[in-house]
Amino acid sequence: MKSRGSGGNGLVPEISSDISLGLSLETTMVDFAASQSAKEIGKQAPKILKNISKYSGGAGGVIGGVDNGIQTYNDIQKGNYGRATVNTTQTLAYGTGTVMLAFPLTAPAGATILLITTVSDWIQFGVETQTGTHY
Repeated sequence: MKSRGSGGNGLVPEISSDISLGLSLETTMVDFAASQSAKEIGKQAPKILKNISKYSGGAGGVIGGVDNGIQTYNDIQKGNYGRATVNTTQTLAYGTGTVMLAFPLTAPAGATILLITTVSDWIQFGVETQTGTHY
């Protein structure tokens, strides 16, 4: 983790952007690969494939939620309320999607929420990097 501010400024050290983006990509790819494999195999698919899909998606949601939660806190401390609002929304979406994965009836909607939130997080990262506003 790296701090994006000077010591003693009341900010919480954030997860490195490289690590956060890498984990996000990996959990998304593992989730997709396992779910596609389970679909291809059909009813004979080992339960482990379904569990890998579910838990990797959940892990991505937890990582994304923690990462955006830390960013929200730091943005509020800096007075950057616009960015804090975006990160709060993403934190809530990651949490909602992750909880929904635990229930069979809501798991597809939860996976969709996590995918959309992950993509929006990537877009935010890209825009902030390109505009030089990434903290």
